[in-house]
Amino acid sequence: MRKQYLRWILPILALLIMATVLVLGPAIFSHAAGVTTGTPTPASTAPASPIKPSWSIFN
Repeated sequence: MRKQYLRWILPILALLIMATVLVLGPAIFSHAAGVTTGTPTPASTAPASPIKPSWSIFN
């Protein structure tokens, strides 16, 4: 008798757990989304004027 209950309860329980994860997952892990800032970040961190190498060692 117990085997019959387990045979139909376990698949239903597995489906309920998967549905719960699919429904609550995005709500719980929504903090991982990027946030927007008030000031824009620079596109690159390169200096404004390029550094000119000293070629005197090759002359």
